[in-house]
Amino acid sequence: MNDTIQTIFSRRSIRGFLPDGVVPEDMKLILECAMSAPSARNQQDWQFTVIQDKAVIDMLNKDAKSLLPEASHQRMLARFNGNEDYSLFYNAPVLIAVSVGKNRWAESDGGMAAQNICLAAESLGYGTCVVGMGITVFESDMREKYFALLGIPEDKTTLYFIALGRKAVNMPDVARDTGKVNYI
Repeated sequence: MNDTIQTIFSRRSIRGFLPDGVVPEDMKLILECAMSAPSARNQQDWQFTVIQDKAVIDMLNKDAKSLLPEASHQRMLARFNGNEDYSLFYNAPVLIAVSVGKNRWAESDGGMAAQNICLAAESLGYGTCVVGMGITVFESDMREKYFALLGIPEDKTTLYFIALGRKAVNMPDVARDTGKVNYI
């Protein structure tokens, strides 16, 4: 099995991170991998916002948690054994907001770039978790505040955050539903 296939098979959503950040050279390489993803008509209609400021991450966490639907809040409480101080971003030292334009293929393009981020990070020894719940801030009256704070262009939509850092936990392998494949 080659290194690429092994990286794909070993990558898991990590839900616990060490406090140390990402080496700048590694961050640069991870972002280069993101920008090497394919995009429809080569539009590259994306924006990657790297957030390394703990105060900003904490503020995002607090504000996003305040907007969670009750069912999501209860699911997170269960995941964190009832601890109300849980982090939607699993205490990651780095968040990458993946934002895209409004063309027909933008979400697919953003997804391919996000997968490149996750696989590049895994290959360098980092963990990632794609977190959708954090974008509640962009779907609320806090949208303008966060777009301005994070420098996200107004013509973009933020799809999700990717929590990134050194793994504090390893997630177990999960069974895959192979019944989802159909050959004609």
